[in-house]
Amino acid sequence: RVVLGGGYGMGAAKFKLTCKVQANLDISDELAERAIKAYRTKYGSIVRLWADIEAAVIAAVKNPTQVYASCGGKVLWGMSKDRRFLVGRLPSGRFLWYWHPSVRVGKTPWGQEKEEMVYWGEDPKMHQWSPIKTYGGLLTENVTQAVARDIMFAGWANVEEAGYPVIFKVHDELVAEINVPEDADWRLKDFTEKMCALPEWAAGCPVAAEGWVGERYRK
Repeated sequence: RVVLGGGYGMGAAKFKLTCKVQANLDISDELAERAIKAYRTKYGSIVRLWADIEAAVIAAVKNPTQVYASCGGKVLWGMSKDRRFLVGRLPSGRFLWYWHPSVRVGKTPWGQEKEEMVYWGEDPKMHQWSPIKTYGGLLTENVTQAVARDIMFAGWANVEEAGYPVIFKVHDELVAEINVPEDADWRLKDFTEKMCALPEWAAGCPVAAEGWVGERYRK
């Protein structure tokens, strides 16, 4: 839990709550602080990535005629021509859109004043359109999940082209339906290899898959 949530900026208080809600595990404030601090010390490059993306996003909103790079130049940020959207160009060429963005000065949980980007969207709890505050960790999650989606759909195209008709997708799974031949093991190996074959823009990304063959879908 600390690796998954910590990768997107989860703090000690949220980590403590997550342990309770998801694992019915009570941990002390001290242990939660130690766990988050240990994660951020070990994975300092991820912490720097949060700051890198957040800085580029804030700069793009404040300077709407300019384009700013993040993630080593792989993700670009700028405002749309009509100034209604902040746009992030992903490595695949696809775009992320944030409606009616603005920059304001807010306070961190520890009381420090800090610039933050706010955009309009549907509140996940109230299901009403309202201003949504974002930050480096959450923006990193947006980028990461979007890139993962693009890699998944590239793999989908690969397996379809190879003769494996995909009938549905569940999260990070592709499910294809074929007449199971005697060489089922080879077919499964071929399917997973083609699913992991990366497009040029994703070269070097560590991607792996495993699978199974059966008469019915199962988790």
